[in-house]
Amino acid sequence: MLSQFLRASVAVIAPELRDTLSLSPDELALISGIFFTVFALAQIPLGIALDRVGPRQVLIVLSLFTVAGCLLFATAHTPAQLIFGRAVMGLGCSGMLMGPYVIYARRFPASRFAEVASIQLGVGTMGGLLATAPMAAMSEVVGWRAVFYVAAVLALGFAVATAAVTRDEKLPIRPSHRAIDDLRGVIEVLRLPGIVAMLPLMFISYASVAALLTLWAGPYLTDVYGLEPEPRGSIMLAFALANIVGYFACGAVDRWVNSRRLLVSVAVVSNGVLLLALGLLPPLPLGVLTAALAVIGFFGGSNVALFSHQRALLPEHLLGRGVTIANTANMLGVAAVQSLLAIIGRQLAGESGLNASAYGAMFITLGGLLLAAAAVYLRVPDYRPRGTGES
Repeated sequence: MLSQFLRASVAVIAPELRDTLSLSPDELALISGIFFTVFALAQIPLGIALDRVGPRQVLIVLSLFTVAGCLLFATAHTPAQLIFGRAVMGLGCSGMLMGPYVIYARRFPASRFAEVASIQLGVGTMGGLLATAPMAAMSEVVGWRAVFYVAAVLALGFAVATAAVTRDEKLPIRPSHRAIDDLRGVIEVLRLPGIVAMLPLMFISYASVAALLTLWAGPYLTDVYGLEPEPRGSIMLAFALANIVGYFACGAVDRWVNSRRLLVSVAVVSNGVLLLALGLLPPLPLGVLTAALAVIGFFGGSNVALFSHQRALLPEHLLGRGVTIANTANMLGVAAVQSLLAIIGRQLAGESGLNASAYGAMFITLGGLLLAAAAVYLRVPDYRPRGTGES
């Protein structure tokens, strides 16, 4: 929940950050995107650490980095300081999903991974709700800096709670102490059938939703619809809530849809088509737009089925490196997409800033990338929980 809150927190306060510190679109995108860049770069070392020492110690150490990142961001007065604070936050949050994923992967059969992971993501993504209307309201009362002081206290509490209630994992094999063997494990994951063909969709599926939810939907609602923080936060709340419902729904649907590939493909293609429509059509009535964002958030929950599909292809001794390779693609995708959308916005911005045409081009780009990645994903061998085999 804390990680999801921090990654989404810039979206609601982005207009205030932009106006207070005179931030350019590139600086705003970097402040949001650097979290995901560092998060992604940490994944391979994180995967090695999860396989070598287990999730408990990793989560405790990284939560202390989260404390430091929140404090740095709260006390920042320049774009560089904001960027550095977000970078440290990204490092601290880099294991908050993958650590639990490794625990679940070792304690539950592959056929139940999507069900358990959907609970993790559904509950965890509730943190994103706090980064919408509640954060907008709190920022108006006490200022956005106070919000991050509170987050630092919560991160410290998380470190203490993790130390108190988790236990060391029994590793499936005794790890080698040679770094070269750790790196060979990474290469071994990439050589598994279907893993490389999954990576484009892992790169863009989460990024297409996160780019809007964690940054661009807020400025879009301000620049195109002229919304103030409270109504803007309410629409972002609906977007985030639909995303949470989508995660839980994916876990439920997974019990009776006997094809991970079908489940993922339907959701991804639907979102691709919807994003293209948002880009090609004139600005929609606000109620219709809210519904469209909610549908995009809902289908974004299929990302848990994509992880479940990948987990089914992984041997036990490579679980840490496998899931973190997938998460590397997820987070690099967000960082890259944030930067790409910033470039599009800069090129198409009018004299008064970003306009409907610029945002439309962003939507078209996201939709096109989703559909292209879905086409590559169809080459991955299917996983059928009740009778496996390729189709």
